[in-house]
Amino acid sequence: MKAVVIGGTGLTGQSLVKNLSKNHEVVVLTRRDYDFPHAVKQILVDFDEDFDVPHCDHLYLCHGYPVELIDLVFFRKKNRPSFLKADYEITKKIISKASEAEIRNISYISAVGANKKSLNFYLKTKGLVENILAESNFESVNIFRPSHLLGKRDKKIDFLTRIFELITNFSGLFLFGPFKKYKNIDANKLSLAMIKFSLFDNKGLKKLEFKDF
Repeated sequence: MKAVVIGGTGLTGQSLVKNLSKNHEVVVLTRRDYDFPHAVKQILVDFDEDFDVPHCDHLYLCHGYPVELIDLVFFRKKNRPSFLKADYEITKKIISKASEAEIRNISYISAVGANKKSLNFYLKTKGLVENILAESNFESVNIFRPSHLLGKRDKKIDFLTRIFELITNFSGLFLFGPFKKYKNIDANKLSLAMIKFSLFDNKGLKKLEFKDF
């Protein structure tokens, strides 16, 4: 399989590229040069300018604006334009470019609770992208809806996030049934699930949450 990854320098993207490159051809579209595994080809792209998405068997969208914990609850106005540009406008552009390249299969990392009608700015934006994908002409669309992602980040996480993870890792032990989808998930585990589902010969739209990972 030839895979193209956008957002390969992020938490989940790094794991995805590493795991994919063990058995598949991987191309990463990235804004900056990065030390990927040797076999991985990277293409530097300015997403604000015109660009092409190479044809591939599967396109993985892992990119996004780095959101702080406070913005998940109440998105600060100063960060809204940057987030909207990265997570909606550029994503919409990438989807269009992928369609032009006749890519048939795509996976996208959204968020648990994403809904285009949500009053939460973050979840509404993710829901709007989901809606674009739902109305697209791809043969298969996998939308992954994780809750908080765990893993080693390039940047040290702040004190508030560390406390949040300690509390939610513990409280997650008591989440069952419809509440299970709010459990924290390890980014590497999510990346392995993305690969697994992309290798299935399933058509149509799939929305996947914690129980599917």
